[in-house]
Amino acid sequence: MSVLKEYLRTSNHHAIPISNDQRRTYDARKADKNICFCLKCMRCHETIKKKSNTLERTEYYLNFPSLGKPRKTCPRCRS
Repeated sequence: MSVLKEYLRTSNHHAIPISNDQRRTYDARKADKNICFCLKCMRCHETIKKKSNTLERTEYYLNFPSLGKPRKTCPRCRS
């Protein structure tokens, strides 16, 4: 039997722990996908959807770097 199989058979830990640095990196990448930059009001914005129902809200960020963010008109400027 291999060492890994023996370890998994005798160990109570079946999942490999994820460090806090890996979690922060994942959260940052996930946030980068959701944040857009509006060319009309020159602010970054993010539309947040609740999973339990169809409510949406938009968060606006004033001093947020826009480099590399997709350009998309925000809901305030569209209406």
